[in-house]
Amino acid sequence: MNYAKSYIDNFREYAAAVAAEKEARAALEAEYNARSITKATFDAKLAAILETAPKEAEFRKKADKIVADFDAAYSAWIAPDGSKVDEADLKVLNPVFITSAADLQHIADRHRKNPTMCKPIRKYAAEKGFNIRILDVDAPLRAMNTLKMFAQKALSDVNGYSAACLANDKFCQKFIDMMDVLDGKELLTDTIEE
Repeated sequence: MNYAKSYIDNFREYAAAVAAEKEARAALEAEYNARSITKATFDAKLAAILETAPKEAEFRKKADKIVADFDAAYSAWIAPDGSKVDEADLKVLNPVFITSAADLQHIADRHRKNPTMCKPIRKYAAEKGFNIRILDVDAPLRAMNTLKMFAQKALSDVNGYSAACLANDKFCQKFIDMMDVLDGKELLTDTIEE
């Protein structure tokens, strides 16, 4: 499951419902201002619109569920797993055997999809100042945190910049791709960027 896509779809559904409610209210007010309906009819139709209006609390409840599911999946994915530890490679993570970034890159390439091994390799690279390309194990967490921030801002202004970003497929695809790391997609980053 791609949690970023679920989160984005949930927000887009809410934003579309808010836009439809505003449009219905504007049409009703225009009809009333044109004096084609009575105040009683206006009040009845407005009550019907408000009854079916999207509730922010419902959006937040769904969003919180997606975030909780993500947190559980990410915690399980990132948790150290003894069965994924390569003792032989861990033993060579020292200056006697690894003398260059190229040496370390060979080990990193063998463990491209293994978050358990990426942690010590990344740590060693940072300690020795080696620039290597390695699995970005923090990508899903950054993606979810950024999406939550954009959604928070978009809730206060559904026509603002954050809402426009969340409506843009190209913008959102980056976060969806970052989340795909949980499902085995390779998303590499340089250790020097940290």
